[in-house]
Amino acid sequence: MVPSTLVSILLQVVAPVILIAGAGVLFGWRTRAQVQPISRLAFYVLIPALVFNSLSRLEWRGAGVQQMIVFTLLSTAVQGALAWLVGWALRLEPPLRSSFLLVAMFTNCGNFGLPLNLFAFGQLGMDTALVFFVVSALLVNSVGVYIASRGRAGVRRALLNVLRTPLLWAGLAGFLVNLCALTLPETVAKAVQLAGQGAVPVMLLVLGMQLARVSLNEHKGGIAAALLLKLVLAPLVAVGLATLLGMRGLVRQVGILEASMPSAVTATILATEFDTEPRFVAGVVFLSTLLSLLSLTLLLGWLM
Repeated sequence: MVPSTLVSILLQVVAPVILIAGAGVLFGWRTRAQVQPISRLAFYVLIPALVFNSLSRLEWRGAGVQQMIVFTLLSTAVQGALAWLVGWALRLEPPLRSSFLLVAMFTNCGNFGLPLNLFAFGQLGMDTALVFFVVSALLVNSVGVYIASRGRAGVRRALLNVLRTPLLWAGLAGFLVNLCALTLPETVAKAVQLAGQGAVPVMLLVLGMQLARVSLNEHKGGIAAALLLKLVLAPLVAVGLATLLGMRGLVRQVGILEASMPSAVTATILATEFDTEPRFVAGVVFLSTLLSLLSLTLLLGWLM
């Protein structure tokens, strides 16, 4: 990959993400504002709108869609199993173990992965990546909510939290609208789309506000292990699964790239909402995003 292309990736995809999160850091430093009210706005309004809008508009037909769905489910499950084993080996306390699972299992396949695939592989690449994003979003809003809740709650309460979260119901509603080819009133459709567009910047601002309070001196072993799982093992697992499933061409390239993204910003929202070591999660998300500048550049050079 030529240097000019690398510079373009950094400026057009990565730099905007870092700048918005940086604005959140400055805001957090200057105001010491509470993070949870803003996080709840994203959790209960903006992210459900984004998930509903994405699911209701997604084109499910086309070659490789079923492969991508299976690949997303398997890659998330394998990463979760590896994270559980590492967390058990490190003897992490329940809240920290839950946060460790969150950052290891779920990738930033939306606001980072979608534009990166668009830049690397064009519109068809982003359309293919949308399948990974939607399946991952459903997993985050069900399994992810359970994991975050489980850090400080029993099984029954954690399951109730999953059923109470609007993100899961927004996803199911969006899928039904898509499946039944329903047309929403134009006013409602525009409102939902507009709210969804606010989800990504607000999530990044929440991440920045958490980083304003984070201390990377805490849980150093956990942070290092999470970064190893996310940036080294995850791409290797993705390559192995893509080969096992017989994925070829663009579907293979996009799947491997999406599974190799840094930790999901949504994990910060969940950790904040359920008080599951949010500062640890924010630290891993921030560091994995920064270090992914190198790992994703190398991976793209290999894929392309």
